[in-house]
Amino acid sequence: SSRFQSILHTNHVPSPLEITEIRDLLRAPEQELMQIDAEIAKLQSRRVILDTFVTAHRALLSPIRRIPNE
Repeated sequence: SSRFQSILHTNHVPSPLEITEIRDLLRAPEQELMQIDAEIAKLQSRRVILDTFVTAHRALLSPIRRIPNE
């Protein structure tokens, strides 16, 4: 919640001082969003690597591999 909550969905035109305050207010949350996006990208990359590993190795368990050679 912020002191600007009451004017979020209005036609209020912020003053130059309010613009500065809003920019200051947004600095930390925007930084946190960037950090979260970076973590998500890192996790997605790690997931692709793990999925590739699991899929490749799961193929070794295929029933067709247990059919005796003639």
